[in-house]
Amino acid sequence: MFFPRVCLIFGVLGAFGLPAAEPAPKEVKGADHWAFKAPVRPALPAVRNRAWGRTPIDDFVLARLEKEGLEPSPEADRVTLLRRLHLDLIGLPPEVKDVDAFLADTSAGAHDAVVEKLLASPHHGERWGRQWLDAARYADSDGFEKDKGRFIWHYRDWVVNAINRDLPYDQFVIEQLAGDLLPNATGDQIVATGFLRNSMLNEEGGVDPEQFRMDALFDRMDCIGKSVLGLTIQCAQCHSHKFDPISQEEYYRLFAFLSNDHESSVIAYTPEEERKRANLLRRIRDLEEGIRHTMPDWEARMARWEDSVRSSEPEWVVVRCENAGDNGERFYYYS
Repeated sequence: MFFPRVCLIFGVLGAFGLPAAEPAPKEVKGADHWAFKAPVRPALPAVRNRAWGRTPIDDFVLARLEKEGLEPSPEADRVTLLRRLHLDLIGLPPEVKDVDAFLADTSAGAHDAVVEKLLASPHHGERWGRQWLDAARYADSDGFEKDKGRFIWHYRDWVVNAINRDLPYDQFVIEQLAGDLLPNATGDQIVATGFLRNSMLNEEGGVDPEQFRMDALFDRMDCIGKSVLGLTIQCAQCHSHKFDPISQEEYYRLFAFLSNDHESSVIAYTPEEERKRANLLRRIRDLEEGIRHTMPDWEARMARWEDSVRSSEPEWVVVRCENAGDNGERFYYYS
């Protein structure tokens, strides 16, 4: 899956301004490694005990057992099977009522019904979204020095919901890498880019902001390589990769894309908060409209009030920006 994934990443970023890189000048090494091959559906192996298997994957298990001269283990009891299904699909053991219902259902489709039920459970996204969140380096805290809490749980919920609604993998990756650059980006697509903001954050006194920003960018590059490509591309941080087809030039082209803008903060709301916010904004508009009708001279009255306050207040000295920072970052120093 390596080459399709590389094309996906550089295709997405190229659409938003990443220049095309020349192919690595070296010969691709290890091209016969499994990670560099597109998956294909293999033919079913020949087995002697054809009646043992229930699904195609059973034939592969049985073929290996027969090759090693081993017999399959006895079939697990139904309670054990149910427990395995629950732990595999939602990460939680079955409740007593679940066990009772499964044992009472003796139909041929009882197993499939449980599988469908668990796949439809919101806990399924929590169970399997955890795998991606680990790769994306998600954490509820900054992970450095003070290790303070961070408000990025909206991204965590986005991943869980994406798994639960079976979002296609290509869209899953695109929205996390460039969701804010999509046409008419939704709030959810912007939240998805939290994938790029999971780096550790250091607010210790004396920290060089630009140095730590660079450290965060290197961390994001490493995260993209490992989570999406399954490669340790940080080798190309110092030189073209010795084993994988990643040149140092390609590495820093992608690095430059990620470093091409300042890091902004996004206010995200839950659906319930969105409803409350809409109601509050509507009430504010109604109050403002009412004031305009009951106090048509409000602007003059406001001006008189400001004059009265200004006459009793000391004169303010406005600070002047002397240094706008380096590399386009929004770091300001005032005197």
